Amino acid sequence: LVDNKLIRPNKDSTNYDPLYKCRKLMETVMYKINKNWIAGEKVCVDESMIKYVGRAISFGQFMPNKPITHGIKVFLLTCKNHTLGWEVYLGKDYPIDSSAEAVVLRLITKATLTLSSGRILYCDNWYTSLSLAEKLFLKFLIAGAVQNVPLIVFSSSVIL
Repeated sequence: LVDNKLIRPNKDSTNYDPLYKCRKLMETVMYKINKNWIAGEKVCVDESMIKYVGRAISFGQFMPNKPITHGIKVFLLTCKNHTLGWEVYLGKDYPIDSSAEAVVLRLITKATLTLSSGRILYCDNWYTSLSLAEKLFLKFLIAGAVQNVPLIVFSSSVIL
């Protein structure tokens, strides 16, 4: 990991990373997973909470409608009970674009899923958008819920 005496980033700088102590480890693990695990046809994007009630981090979340109400929010890309990629939500104070579309595109790019086509991406209504469907038009079939509509499927050939 990182030695505090050698690397001490300035918290006031615009490119400060609160995960600098474990970022390299997380990226290495994600790289090894994607190198050794071939994703199946069906992948899913969703968020999860890691239980945390301390005060040492500034990006803790409170989500009263979730089973874990206090914790660290993590966006996940999964396939057959395996995690292919993840991204920790750092809050809106950091310059990383945390829009649903940007998160999905980063996750599938890091997992090298954009190199092939024919996969089905399942997502809930927060991630489902026409803009995302257009960007993934040739690579993915997107199945996701849209508010007030039970199910909508975007495909390269048909919109249902």
